Amino acid sequence: MSTDKILVQLTNAAFRYPTGDYLFNNVKLTLKAGDRVGLVGANGSGKTTLLKLLAGSLTLDEGHQLIQAKTYYVPQVNLEQLHRDQKIYDYIAHYYDAWWELPAKAMELFGLTIDPELTLQSLSGGELVKLNLAIAVKHNPAVLILDEPTNHLDIQSLAKLITFITQGEGKKYAYLIVSHDVFFLDQVVTTIWELADKKLTTYGGNYTFYQEQKQLHVSGLKRQYDLAQAKLTKTAALDQKSLENQAKRANQAKRAFLKGGVARITAHGAGRDSAGILQHAQSTTVDRLTQEAQTKLEEYQTEERHLAFITMKNTQGNAGRTMFEVTDGTLHLHKTELVKNINLKVSYGDRLVIAGANGSGKSSLIKALLGVDGPIKLTGQVYSGENLAWVYIDQNYSLINPALTLVQNVMAYNKELTESKAKEQLGKFQFKLESEMAKPGGSLSGGELVRLTLAMITSYPIDLLVMDEPTNNLDVETVDVLVKALVNFRGALVVVSHNIDFLNRIGITTAYTIKTKKFTKMLVDPSHKTAFYKALAG
Repeated sequence: MSTDKILVQLTNAAFRYPTGDYLFNNVKLTLKAGDRVGLVGANGSGKTTLLKLLAGSLTLDEGHQLIQAKTYYVPQVNLEQLHRDQKIYDYIAHYYDAWWELPAKAMELFGLTIDPELTLQSLSGGELVKLNLAIAVKHNPAVLILDEPTNHLDIQSLAKLITFITQGEGKKYAYLIVSHDVFFLDQVVTTIWELADKKLTTYGGNYTFYQEQKQLHVSGLKRQYDLAQAKLTKTAALDQKSLENQAKRANQAKRAFLKGGVARITAHGAGRDSAGILQHAQSTTVDRLTQEAQTKLEEYQTEERHLAFITMKNTQGNAGRTMFEVTDGTLHLHKTELVKNINLKVSYGDRLVIAGANGSGKSSLIKALLGVDGPIKLTGQVYSGENLAWVYIDQNYSLINPALTLVQNVMAYNKELTESKAKEQLGKFQFKLESEMAKPGGSLSGGELVRLTLAMITSYPIDLLVMDEPTNNLDVETVDVLVKALVNFRGALVVVSHNIDFLNRIGITTAYTIKTKKFTKMLVDPSHKTAFYKALAG
């Protein structure tokens, strides 16, 4: 519940790029004690900059910045940190002097057991997220600023974070949260700030309510555009009729002149002046309505630009075909059993998720099914369909060669494409400029990685698409693009993901879980989001 105590406030705030152009302008916002705000906006809209402004690590170019409470900014986890040969206690000490207090706090909040004498390499991405959150809590701020806190968290850890924010020790803080996880936002935030088109708009309610309001706004713009077009069409018809009447009167005047009808000529002269005035007025009206319709169209298209429809090509004649089937399977790493009791059948058209805690063996099972080389083996009765056209997308989008340009990546994936066809394919995914297409794959942002991957895999028909945590590090709008690409795909879809809203939206109808090394079909699926969450979190 929000109180009247103002913790952070921006008034007429503006921030500029080094070029002088505005990242955002005339922003007004207030964060009060007890507020839980979700910040949304496309990549590049200025979300991270705004977070740092509210944390006090950046200052405004224009406007007034008021910070009268302790804030703490928890950045996104940088997985490169996990490759450092750095002791955990040394990492903690960089952010909190009494580092020896952290193991107990991490255990209390998230059930995380850490040995400070080990290196960061011993931690998973999810464990580093929990450690960073525990460090933040030890600072005891009034405001916690969280940048993608759910990345790399499994459902059990997500549940603990939700409980911490809404019911536990963390309930006393105000929050500003950036997250692509819609289910998480719906559980914890009570206000949405949208940063778009260089301005900030506030919506009361959770993320689902915000989406509903945005859809009403887009529908309203479409109605205004349709009305403007209708007025334009009607006015243009009237203008055409006026011109026809004017031509008719001119012919009548001509005939009258030839007959010597001076009075008629005078009368026509008056009519001509009147018609000229009417024509000018109608022309002005047409110009105004044309501009109005064009403005409404541009507003509508601006809102609608992220709703582009993408078609994935399906192979033909595969209805009912079995892709994979495992009976009484066991997953091994050398002589160690990772997962047992694996009974799984994947047919053309199936849409399923494999869920479970981090480290339970989900990704290993996927790779074993696909025959990816490695020390992990799948035994039992295992059937794999012949001549399968399948694509595997891991959470790092390794399908993309970082050394190749965008055009070269598309051509390497589909060797039947010419350079011009590859460029045409990239254009469908908003890569329009030659300079964009010439960038190396290793320089792309998360959203660009997704768009390039989709450009590649939609250029060729496939039977089976396998995705391993595909929404990690993606903003909500990029997830929307991914969802729209998958909705009408008719092949088999197998997903490993903790993003419940994403699983719900892409139509997953069957769920399996790995728990205590056992592979089990669940009684609920993501079409029932709350029940699915409770089943996994319990």
